[in-house]
Amino acid sequence: MVRWITLARSWHPLVRIGIATIAVAATTGLQLPVEVNFPGQPFLLYFVAVVASASVLGRTAGFVAAAETSIASLLFYDPAYSLKVIYTVDLLAIEIYAIVAAMSVEAFCRLADSALAEKSAAISAEARLADREVQLKITRKQRGAVPGHVRQRGGWNRTRRSDGRWIRVNEALCRILGYTVDELLTKSFQDVTYPDDLAADLAQVELIREGKIDSYDAEARYLRKDGAMIWGKKTVGCVRKGDRSIDYFVTVIEDISAHKKAKGNYARMRNASGPRSSTLHCPCSCSMTGSKYLLLAKVGLHKAAI
Repeated sequence: MVRWITLARSWHPLVRIGIATIAVAATTGLQLPVEVNFPGQPFLLYFVAVVASASVLGRTAGFVAAAETSIASLLFYDPAYSLKVIYTVDLLAIEIYAIVAAMSVEAFCRLADSALAEKSAAISAEARLADREVQLKITRKQRGAVPGHVRQRGGWNRTRRSDGRWIRVNEALCRILGYTVDELLTKSFQDVTYPDDLAADLAQVELIREGKIDSYDAEARYLRKDGAMIWGKKTVGCVRKGDRSIDYFVTVIEDISAHKKAKGNYARMRNASGPRSSTLHCPCSCSMTGSKYLLLAKVGLHKAAI
């Protein structure tokens, strides 16, 4: 029921008023001809129409229905089918009905608003819980994949809608990409991903959408605001709605540019040193000896979330 109320109240005000007017007209037709009397005529069915309009369609439609039913009730008093009344007591009855109907509109609207607020709070709480679960899962996965001696603590947050646009970014990501928060919120991940790496990323995203995988890891190049290119290692997951469709994606990105550069330098040194380099080990998985260790041990990662 709450879902239908939310949907109805999202319609244009004129549409809601039109529906309320149709309900009043239908109620009037059900009570004609006026010669056929039954208990509560005409106020009982009118009151039901007003309460239903207010609860489902909102205050505006409810007050319009109250006004319309107050005017239409004149048809049922002498002279019949006329907007005039002869007896003061009849006019007093209509006025009392109008007051009661208006007060009922406000009361039932408050009840409906309270129910909608509780439902919204429950949905938000579920979304936050799902968000934390996905964040915790991705963080654990990311920490396990990154060597301890090159990992630094960093911030991250909820990221992008299924269309690729960001809904929240953190300061660490802004520092990595060189944008302000407001600037990044106007962009999508496609805007800052290096074009040659975008197709592979979108293919993985499509697998998540189809439910074939829950998350994925990848290395990709990104374009900073100043035009420079950086390397990033990311883990991508998602938070799903109750119907299993994707609400938004959560992505953890680490700047591994320095790490990539160090690996390149190491490879060049190894190639240049020839057979003597066989005693060295890869700086990504373990430490080195001598002065080379002091150089490569300073390689760090700056973690962020988009």
